[in-house]
Amino acid sequence: MAPRKRGMRLVIAGAKGGVGKTVLSTAIGLQAASNGRRVILVDADFNLPTLAISFDLFPEKSLGDVLRGERQIEEILVYAKDVKPAEGSIKIIPGDFDISGLGQRTRAENTSLTTQLSRLAELADLVVYDTASCSGAELDVVLPLADRVLVVMTAEPCGLAGACATLRVIQQYPDLSNCIGLLVNLAPNKPQAEQYAQHLISTAKRTLGLDVQMAGYILSDPHVREAMRTKQQFILESPNAPASMAVKRLVAQMEQNGLAGGTEDHRGFWSWFIGR
Repeated sequence: MAPRKRGMRLVIAGAKGGVGKTVLSTAIGLQAASNGRRVILVDADFNLPTLAISFDLFPEKSLGDVLRGERQIEEILVYAKDVKPAEGSIKIIPGDFDISGLGQRTRAENTSLTTQLSRLAELADLVVYDTASCSGAELDVVLPLADRVLVVMTAEPCGLAGACATLRVIQQYPDLSNCIGLLVNLAPNKPQAEQYAQHLISTAKRTLGLDVQMAGYILSDPHVREAMRTKQQFILESPNAPASMAVKRLVAQMEQNGLAGGTEDHRGFWSWFIGR
């Protein structure tokens, strides 16, 4: 029997806070699981880990235990509550406030954490890494694992600056130069989303030599705000809302391209608009 391909490893990145990385990560995971996929969501936000909390989970085990050598990565996996048994599965790797400041830790400690995280792709069809609002050592822990990176930005000057800072970090990983998608989130309208996206794409090509592909945009949606207010998942509470339909199209495109690992040239992977 041929060995099973490992799952796809998707890093959700963006240096600016408030662009919706965690909300998007959970929505992608839930939609993939509803399609029958085995999903692992990793809280790689080592500054303000909230992924488990967004599922109303408060686990005792976390990445801090792994970094301290007290547990293996497989021992801290916890099931999310929002997936029906007939569907796929979604598990979470909880973050830990105690492991902030990775830049002050030794290279060996950070490499050890990366090695442990790499094993998750053998247990799932899709592994989503929800990263911190930063552009430093935290990204260096997960970028070596990435098959594809989705940079999330908002259509405003500070959102553009944050995305540029993130791309400068990604530039240090040549294998990812053709595996980067850009998503404009919380956009007020389509023209503004496309204007900021094209500005970033051209800047990345000209100054960083990166071939960033437009993955699409998600317009500002009151259903998302209401779900956050009530501590619900918008893609479950409002499955036909514009933001939910956009995420469904995103995951459908991922399915069409195959949830398989590898960093071969996937320039066509992101070449579509999920906001339409």
